[in-house]
Amino acid sequence: MFQYIKRRWIECSSVGPERLSVFGCTGITNNNAESFHSRFKRRVKVAHPSVFNFLRHLSDITTDLMTDVVRLEQHRRIKRRTPLNSENLKLILNVILTNFVKEDVLIL
Repeated sequence: MFQYIKRRWIECSSVGPERLSVFGCTGITNNNAESFHSRFKRRVKVAHPSVFNFLRHLSDITTDLMTDVVRLEQHRRIKRRTPLNSENLKLILNVILTNFVKEDVLIL
């Protein structure tokens, strides 16, 4: 067994010991791929989208990610949508109601 591992994984020119270890590597996990798939799944919202919807969503998320890359290259913050949980919803409603009372105007 050890001879097989040595021949196939250690001495093999296509693999070699430098590819068997993540020591010194910056990207040692698959978090980037997991993050992309998670964002894409949230955007698509269905298990089996049509080809046209799939390509549209893929194009949209690619554009968003390229925008993020440009912002990072310019040393700017990446904008993320704030999840609408109950606390965020309370803050938004509070701002709306405060402005409504101040302006004494109803906007529909």
